Amino acid sequence: MPGLKSIPRTEFGDGFSLAPGDLHANLLHALSREAQPFAPTTIPTTGGAEATFKAKAAGTLAGVSVGGKDALAANNTNYLTWTVTNKGSTGTGTTAMLATSPSGVNTTKSTGGTALTVYHPNALTLATTGLTIARDDVITVTATVSGTLANTVSQAWAELEITPS
Repeated sequence: MPGLKSIPRTEFGDGFSLAPGDLHANLLHALSREAQPFAPTTIPTTGGAEATFKAKAAGTLAGVSVGGKDALAANNTNYLTWTVTNKGSTGTGTTAMLATSPSGVNTTKSTGGTALTVYHPNALTLATTGLTIARDDVITVTATVSGTLANTVSQAWAELEITPS
């Protein structure tokens, strides 16, 4: 790449820097994954909450993390179930992107699930198929309450990690 080796070191924040000798490698690393966070919301003690993402580029879902400001103890009667659904570009798709087995996976159940810790990202378990995302696909992340939670989860968030194709 002519001319690019003459630029000075440039800092981009979050530990990403660019030096003249490693321009190509750093750019590829920086562009290899796209994270899509959403503005925090509150998960009520009954019902649930949903966040919607729109894919900026085609790729493969590589990870999903969820968390919040409040802790939520694991409980087999009163718990959250997380789902991620690819609705496609028209919003009518039904592709489930999270694993549903073994029992309790992607929940806050005592048996097979995971409690929420204050401000700690909980990685969810992806499905083994259906992880392909097209540009402009609508992806929903849903927290569904079973029973009545012990408390709300305020400033709840989700982050999708998408590897561009």
